[in-house]
Amino acid sequence: MQLEWTALDPCVIFANRLACAPGFAFGPRVIREHQLLYVAAGRGTGRIQSRSYTVAAGDLFYYGPDIVHAFEADQAEPFVLYGLHFALQRAPGLEAPHAPPPVREAGPHEQESRPNRLLLGGDGGPLFELAEHSRPGAAAALQARFDRLVDGYERREEGLALLSSRAQLVALLVVLAEQDQQQRHRAADAGHGYAVRRLQRLLEERAALPYDREWLSEATGYHAAHAARLLRAHTGRAPHDYHNAQKLARARQLLRESELPITAIAEQLHYSSIHYFSKAFKLAVGVSPLRYRELRLML
Repeated sequence: MQLEWTALDPCVIFANRLACAPGFAFGPRVIREHQLLYVAAGRGTGRIQSRSYTVAAGDLFYYGPDIVHAFEADQAEPFVLYGLHFALQRAPGLEAPHAPPPVREAGPHEQESRPNRLLLGGDGGPLFELAEHSRPGAAAALQARFDRLVDGYERREEGLALLSSRAQLVALLVVLAEQDQQQRHRAADAGHGYAVRRLQRLLEERAALPYDREWLSEATGYHAAHAARLLRAHTGRAPHDYHNAQKLARARQLLRESELPITAIAEQLHYSSIHYFSKAFKLAVGVSPLRYRELRLML
């Protein structure tokens, strides 16, 4: 199911916090609403349609209408669960005070796999998928949001509490979407970091060669302009500047550790002339190549 954020007008149908008895189990069953099940403590097992899960504190499960699900608490460390039944758009009578929503045991014909995903997005922005199983993090903050939702449901006869519950539900979905984006960005940054390190190694290995912009795509697989932005973001230097720095580092090494004439070093490092090499070296190091070698020999 997919819904734009601007079309979202959710309501809480049922919310509770349950400290399960050892071995407590429910399902296989289906409900007619959407549900979030948050594991605040304990462990056990879960199954949603044909997919089985080892369940632990911090896990968040989502299943939509008529999705078969079942959970069983561990004997030694039973669950503490938050259950939240909700609709994405209000309808007459949904929020009226009533007993817990109807739950129906699932029949054998309902065990087949059905789509179970909720996408929220729109206006050209990124889509947020409320995954069947996730570990959002920020457990204390997330538990506090569920506590507020449970409190609002228990006071649902009050008009203000009813309005607050809607706001809390929207806030919860927004927080989950933001955490999902942050996790995606961290994963992307990790991938970018690997690409940048590959580019750095290539620029270091080819320090003696004339700079070639094609290296950026070769090392990273990205468009050259994007690779250049990544390197600048990670090192503060543009690729050509980074390559020049490596070339000068190689020059200092040759001046220290070899007897090569300065002209030969300039040629080996593909400087266009001894004059250009000396000028670039002095600008970066503060002394001429000859003076640098003399100072090194005096140490």
